[in-house]
Amino acid sequence: MDYDLQPGDLVRSNATVYNRVGEIRKPNVGLVIKQLMARTFNGSGLVKVFWPHTGNTGVCSVQDLEKVEV
Repeated sequence: MDYDLQPGDLVRSNATVYNRVGEIRKPNVGLVIKQLMARTFNGSGLVKVFWPHTGNTGVCSVQDLEKVEV
């Protein structure tokens, strides 16, 4: 797990996401736009992520994200 996420990194959520029918779907890919809090000794940093699928931004813990290699 890569806890050192920088602006411009593509990330995928580790959360289990369900659609309206209740089926598990693949989590969306987002773009890190800002590092809000550097990680501490246990890796609990915060980043702001833009989710292009919905057009929303949100604050996420780096523990809940995995870096997508392009």
